Amino acid sequence: MDLHHFGIATVNMEESILLYEMLGFKCEGGSVEDTDRNLRIVFMSNGSTLIELIQKSNKDAKSPVDAFLGKGKNQSIYHSCYLVPDLEKSIDKLREYNFILTDEPKPAIAFHGKRVCFLYNHFVGMIELCES
Repeated sequence: MDLHHFGIATVNMEESILLYEMLGFKCEGGSVEDTDRNLRIVFMSNGSTLIELIQKSNKDAKSPVDAFLGKGKNQSIYHSCYLVPDLEKSIDKLREYNFILTDEPKPAIAFHGKRVCFLYNHFVGMIELCES
């Protein structure tokens, strides 16, 4: 597994972009609307470090970032993402280490249709797997 990026949930995409630009990050393309997950996504890089800023699109609908932005939080690290050659084998291996599959594999608009899934472990937190 190769670390690809850290996902950061935010309530204000524009403000987060400005602050990360001040820290030396640059936008990698425009924003992506993931209507299936109710998310707006922007990737930013600083050298070899890649982050994914994630904001809820429709404030009145459910979104995977709801739990991470509750109780007055404006921003929170949401997940770390790993590239894997075989999604199913990686899921099976992680289950041996008490990871729980929270979101079944499905195509992701932000990754041009490559399948992604999310797993959770009490000691690691949320991770995303993306087909390489």
